[in-house]
Amino acid sequence: TFLEEPQLKNRSAKDLVELLKTTQRYVPAAKKAEIDSALGLIDTTEEDEDWEEEEEDDEDWDDDDWEACDCAHCRGSILGSTSYHPLLEIPDFKHKDMSGIEVVRLPLKALEDFDKAVPFIAPRVSGHSCTLICLHCLNVHTPWDGWEQFFAPSELTGTMRVVLVLAEGVSWHEYPDCALLGAGGSAWIDVLDMDSMDRSDMLLERLVDHEAALLNGHSERIVLMGMSQGGGQSMLRFLRSKIRLGGWIGSVCHVPTAPHTPRSRDPLLVSSRPTVNRSRPVRLLAGESDCVFAPSLVLSDAARLRDVGGFTDVQVEVRKGLAHEGWLPDAPKTKGITRSNSFKDADTALRRAKSFAKAEKACPDLLFLQRHLPIMVDFATPAPETC
Repeated sequence: TFLEEPQLKNRSAKDLVELLKTTQRYVPAAKKAEIDSALGLIDTTEEDEDWEEEEEDDEDWDDDDWEACDCAHCRGSILGSTSYHPLLEIPDFKHKDMSGIEVVRLPLKALEDFDKAVPFIAPRVSGHSCTLICLHCLNVHTPWDGWEQFFAPSELTGTMRVVLVLAEGVSWHEYPDCALLGAGGSAWIDVLDMDSMDRSDMLLERLVDHEAALLNGHSERIVLMGMSQGGGQSMLRFLRSKIRLGGWIGSVCHVPTAPHTPRSRDPLLVSSRPTVNRSRPVRLLAGESDCVFAPSLVLSDAARLRDVGGFTDVQVEVRKGLAHEGWLPDAPKTKGITRSNSFKDADTALRRAKSFAKAEKACPDLLFLQRHLPIMVDFATPAPETC
């Protein structure tokens, strides 16, 4: 990663690229992901071919276009919005009236003058069981749009609140090493800019405090979640939280700790760091074929979270066939859908099975969330009254 561009075009570099490509054929998927990451940094053979095509595609764009997000939420310039989604049908079971998922969309920038946004995101239904605060990936505000019903586990019979925070410029923080980011990352380090992460974290702390107040101080019913870049940012808030939280769930991301941060800014090394959440569950879904945050990087960070941070309930699931952007074309297929005769309402069972099969392909992180959320929030205990 320290080579100058002219060095990448000499014979030695080309020989190294060929060696790595040959090695890829004979190693497991996790090691192949690491090699893919390295090739993204040193293999220039395809760049020259693609450059002219990219120039043609970019002719009609100006600088403002690259910074703008064209999702419906940004086009509408919202201060905050709320939508309501019914729970998925369960065979032979009838949900309570007004049960469902209240989804809030809130621009991070709105937290700078939060009082103006609060009326737009006030709960429409009282007594929600828990609050899930979710941070999206880099460059995409809408990874979960259309799949909101899958935030709720089958154990939920009342209501839950999901707050989807929207980062300004579709990025939670800056990157000091843009070349590394542009090459798709490295297999062992993700250089983080702690100053910009701190600015986002300060605003997110306001949101967590607000949601805790809505739960009458039952902050243990708040769970933080994030994917990719948003996973690291949400983990930072979890590590720094002075109030007890339900837990943290992330996908294709890693812990914001050394070597990704300077040791002087490592949240696990701060002498006065909070320890209230060290026993709370931490669950991370990693892709075996993820070449952005390779499994070795994720597992190393998880070990540091235990050994240095003192966290006692950390689990990482490395999913076969899963890459950073989703499933590989040749990923193992899920079991086929069969009609079950164990339910009186067989049609509902079949519809549910089909919808879950689609969700597994489109948003495996939400099904991962469904499995682990019940160990973080006690859905059997009546929800506190909402303020």
